[in-house]
This record gives sequence, structure tokens and C-alpha cells, in this order.
Amino acid sequence: MISVIHPQMTNQSNTDFLNWLKVLACFAVVMIHTVSPLNVYYKDTFSDTEAYICVVLRNLWQWCIPLFLMISGTLFLSVKNISLDRMLKKYVLRIVLALFLFGIPFAYMEHLFSSGYVFSPNDILLSAQDVFTGNSWVHLWYLYVIIGIYLITPMLKTYVTNADRKQVKYLLILLFAFTSALPLCSLFFGFTTAFHLPISSVYLFYFILGYYIFQYDVTIPLPVLLGMLFLYFALTFAAAALPGVFISGNNGMMLAWEYNSPIVAMCAFSLFCLFRQYAKSNQWINRFVPLTFGIYLIHKLFTNVIYRFFDSVPDKFPLPVIIAGVFVFSLVAAALCTILLRKLAFVKKHIL
Repeated sequence: MISVIHPQMTNQSNTDFLNWLKVLACFAVVMIHTVSPLNVYYKDTFSDTEAYICVVLRNLWQWCIPLFLMISGTLFLSVKNISLDRMLKKYVLRIVLALFLFGIPFAYMEHLFSSGYVFSPNDILLSAQDVFTGNSWVHLWYLYVIIGIYLITPMLKTYVTNADRKQVKYLLILLFAFTSALPLCSLFFGFTTAFHLPISSVYLFYFILGYYIFQYDVTIPLPVLLGMLFLYFALTFAAAALPGVFISGNNGMMLAWEYNSPIVAMCAFSLFCLFRQYAKSNQWINRFVPLTFGIYLIHKLFTNVIYRFFDSVPDKFPLPVIIAGVFVFSLVAAALCTILLRKLAFVKKHIL
């Protein structure tokens, strides 16, 4: 998970690169949520060029969630022991507490907006229900996913501990085929297959993939890694120019750029390998890492407030200024809020 506490590795120096990836992915999430609302609130006021920029920037950062999962898989599946009791009482409980502590106020804000700012105690109960049913703010969806991943982690740990490299690789190939390659073929060629994998989940694929790269010291030549990243960026820029082919109505999301896309998987894989092979420990990155989970949870508050209450923003500022300003403000404000919340002993120990 982002920077929610992970089990300690036996050789911390070998995992310093993960701190870089956590910070990088955290920044990417904030950028996605900075640009996504622009496609909702202001798309009718943008020129074709501005709309194109929003689509590209919306989809350039899709590797962030796969990276978070790969980081968690590396840390949880590489430790010597991870008991079911510890997994439930420490890690799952931590995410559940974060989900309800932040999800209920966020859901309540939506009820407050829709009622014309009329306070109703009943809306608090409805907000709790919204969190339980997954109807709070959209960025919290990842917490539901990671809870599910954490619940099966002890069993996954047993599997990867007793399986050899060939067996783990075989599982990764199966997961990639059924959760990434086949859905893409179905999207572009219009056919579906009756074959399915009962345990298939692209999130499980990324979780195990991070472990596999780390555990078996997968090394890719630098030119190949840079070539994959260049290909990802080139495809993103090119595909955004073909809205009738690639773009859905969901915030400018490119259909082939969902988290289960082989294109996104390629980028996440190359970034993970690149930083694992070349990143060095950095004290500033290490100091920032404990803030990333809080930033993930809180930043949407500031992007939502800005876009809801300052609807004349695109009329007053050019698009690059809006994106840069909202991104920096949301990131810094969320970081400061996280620092303040971590002053509370309970929050620091059990949530952030």
C-alpha cells in the first residue's frame, strides 16, 4: 500500500528503491485527480487542444496503482513470516479504520452538497452506509482492493514460499493472459472467450509481479526499459488524438489504458525494474514516504473544493496554470494535514 506500514525486510538497503516508487506513484495519483475533474466540469469550455492535453495528462499516470500493488507484494511476500493473526489485526484493521475515518466525512460532504447545506443527523448514518457499499469518494476504491489483497496475503505467502521460480512465473503468465491480454483482445476485436481463471484479478497479478521481480532479481537492460517507457508515452500521446477509437465517456479514460491493460502493465513493469536497478537511497525521499498514505487519502478534499466552488477558474487562468496550481496546492495542503494528523498518537500508530 502507499506508505501504510509494511513488515520489515531483513535487508533494508535492498528496498530503498521502493521509497522512490511510493513517492512517484503518490505524485501520479494527485496529478490524475487534478486533471480528471477538468474533463467533467469544464470540458465544454475547452478548446480541442486543451481537451487533448487533459486526456493525455489523465492517462499518462495510470501505472500508479499497479506500482502501489507491486510495492506491497514485494514487501509482504518477501518477509520470512506473516501470520494470519498479524495480518488481520494490524494491516487489514489499519486500512478499515482509514476507510471509515475518511470515507464517512467525504460521503457526508456529498449529502451536504446535495441537500443545499442542510445538516441532518440521518445523513451521518447514510454516509456510513455509503462507505460500506463503496459509494464514498471515488479515490477510496483502492482501499477496498487492498483489503481483499491483504486478506489472502498469508495464503499467497505460503504459495510463493513453497513454489519454485517456474511455478510463480507460470501463475504470473496465467494471470496476465486472463486479466490483461484477453480483455484487451476482447476490447479491440469484439469477441469474448468462455475460458476463465477462477482466481483471476489483475491486482493479484501486480501484487505477485512485484515480489517476482524482487525475489528473483529480474534485470532488464537500460535501453530496453527506456524503450518501453518511450513506447508507453508515445502511445498515450498518439491514442489521445483518436477519441472515437480509444476514449470512453469516463473522464477521458482511454479504454486501452485501464489498470488491466498490457500497455499499463508494461509501463509499471519498466518503472519498477528501472528504479530497482538504478535508484539510490535519498534522505529527502525517505522522510517524505510516511506522508504518502495521508496524501492519498486527503488530497481529493482540496481538488474537489477547488473545482466545485471556483467554477470560473478556466475563464481566469490558462490550463497549464490551473493544472500546476491545483496539483501543488492539493499536494502541499494534504501533506501539511497529514503532518498535523500524525501528531495524534492514535492516528499515527493505527492509521497513518
